[in-house]
Amino acid sequence: MPEVQRDLFIETVRENVTFPHDALEWAELLFEDSWQLSDEAQAVAAQVGSEFFDIAIDAVKAKGADFAAISELLKAEGYRGKSLFQPLRVALTGQLHGPQMGGIVSLLGTQRCCRRLQTAKPQFIS
Repeated sequence: MPEVQRDLFIETVRENVTFPHDALEWAELLFEDSWQLSDEAQAVAAQVGSEFFDIAIDAVKAKGADFAAISELLKAEGYRGKSLFQPLRVALTGQLHGPQMGGIVSLLGTQRCCRRLQTAKPQFIS
């Protein structure tokens, strides 16, 4: 892992690590593709619907792994507060709580963010 990425990881997860295994769990969650949404996380994703994820994916594609820019594009579409941050968090981490989203988005990178947002997008059957 490059030093810059290592330092960003430490800075991002520091507040959420009590024991060494906590750091390992965050490392696996952020750097491996074996991440999954819990039932609770899927329920949060379903509440905002698939349009939210389409907008978020387009924002990531347009702005890259820049959380502030992604947030601004979602805010321009009317998403605010919990309806903006919680669906992004569960889509990108599978968790309802955790480190600051700016660091998470940067660590995941553009491609992984897009894949996770697509995976989290509720699939509605008509």
